[in-house]
Amino acid sequence: VVVCSSENEDKSYMISALDQQRRLPLPFPSPGEVQTYLKNQFQRGPVSQKLRTVRGTTWAPAAQYLDHEQCCVRVVYSTRAGVGKSLFVSQMAEKLTDVPNNQQARGFVMGDGDPITKIAVPLHELAVSADSVLETLDPVFPHPEQALSRLIHLD
Repeated sequence: VVVCSSENEDKSYMISALDQQRRLPLPFPSPGEVQTYLKNQFQRGPVSQKLRTVRGTTWAPAAQYLDHEQCCVRVVYSTRAGVGKSLFVSQMAEKLTDVPNNQQARGFVMGDGDPITKIAVPLHELAVSADSVLETLDPVFPHPEQALSRLIHLD
């Protein structure tokens, strides 16, 4: 709050009234605590506990097979070009074809004969709208009931 007044700030009624309403700032967790919290939220349990059957297809969370910490979200970040971020994503997408539900989902064939497991969403524009992201994702999700694990690469 900015108050412009000709009065001395120690004697101003407005400043005194606002000063009485002052609250202590909320404590924020440290970056390490935030990372630990997010890791716990995105981490999955053992594979055997998470297998389930959906319409005859065994569904296994892809995070169990791909991520070394069994997290379903992985952020690969670097300000430098050419350090292997896209290569890392491509290697993860190759491993994704070995997930049991992806092997069983070959009946839902798209494009060249294999199910699409890697979806690249380009975010290179100055302003990215939600509509452009949805336009990229819409054609690759034709069957919502399809038990197919996918990797979404926001680039």
